[in-house]
Amino acid sequence: MSEITEWSDEQIRAILFDRQGLTKYPGGLPVAAGARAIRDGDILAKETTGNTVIVCKRTELAAAEPQTETLILVDDAHPFEVADVVQIGDEATTLNVVSLNYDTNVITMGALTHATGQDVDAIFHVAALAQDDALGIALTGVYKRDAAASGLNVDLVTPASTVFYGDIAITGRFRLDQLRNFRAGNVMDTSLGGLELADNNTYVISTPSTNYSQT
Repeated sequence: MSEITEWSDEQIRAILFDRQGLTKYPGGLPVAAGARAIRDGDILAKETTGNTVIVCKRTELAAAEPQTETLILVDDAHPFEVADVVQIGDEATTLNVVSLNYDTNVITMGALTHATGQDVDAIFHVAALAQDDALGIALTGVYKRDAAASGLNVDLVTPASTVFYGDIAITGRFRLDQLRNFRAGNVMDTSLGGLELADNNTYVISTPSTNYSQT
């Protein structure tokens, strides 16, 4: 690990239910400079070119989407960036992200060409380079702290001059309500292969995701 070790252990405990069964990605993975910030509890993906870790670019629609809609309301816009090429639901049509409001989770798309609207909870994702394939869970945050302190959410990016190595849990027991942009039963849950224990607010991953060995 490099500068990420500055983070306190209390933040790790906030995500973990306990340390039983905890396995981390060996040696971590480099976080691409200038990428969207990695928050503790984020679901992470591994880009297949360069093997860099990013926030998993997959979320769900927070409202039904009319056929002509260009302003898309999602559960969590945080992982996405301008110029991302996304797909909605099971459509093959790809759409370009024009702008984002990270505070309201509204994403402005280019001209839509798909034929039908999508319902609440339809998948909104970036399929290229496996950017939407869940790998593990971030135990520690990696972001530009000056931007965070000023409240400028749009600037929550990793520093351009530093390569961090993410602290990524691939198995373990986690506090269910501390996982970001995550809902039991959705595709990220399926990819991680975990078990939801809602009665004690726990999410258990006993074996690494099938995306662990992607190259």
